[in-house]
Amino acid sequence: MSYRSFEILGGLTEILCHSFNRLINLGLPRDSPPIVGDFTALAALPKVLECPPEWLANVQPLLEAVFVPNGKGERVAE
Repeated sequence: MSYRSFEILGGLTEILCHSFNRLINLGLPRDSPPIVGDFTALAALPKVLECPPEWLANVQPLLEAVFVPNGKGERVAE
C-alpha cells in the first residue's frame, strides 16, 4: 500500500471517529440496539467515546487536499 493510501485511510478513520462520537453524544452508544424502546435507559449509560487508532499519529497529512464529491459529482463545502 502506498503512503497516500495510508493518508486517505487515516482521514477516513478520523472522520468515522467524529461521526461515531457525534451519535454517542446524542445518546446512541455503539452497542445500542437497532430498535430503541427506552431512550432514558440509553442516556443513563456511561458515554465511551471512540478514539482514532494509534497508527494514525504516525501518518503525515496529504500535501494537497483531496475532495470526495457528493452523489451529484459536486464538491461539498464541509
